Amino acid sequence: MLHELGHLLGLDHCIYYDCIMNGVSGIYELFNTSYELCPVCLCKIYRLLDFDIIKRFENLQVDYQG
Repeated sequence: MLHELGHLLGLDHCIYYDCIMNGVSGIYELFNTSYELCPVCLCKIYRLLDFDIIKRFENLQVDYQG
């Protein structure tokens, strides 16, 4: 669902890194893809939405620590 939301925001399939916006061609690839945006796609979303990227990473750090 997040992949499709990326398309709605104007992102194409990612060819640069392991990214949630990678295209998948089968069930194996679907379950082995990343759930994170790569730096290239994150930059595209940042330019579109203009959010506080430092705050995003601080919140992720708190979430990953438990």
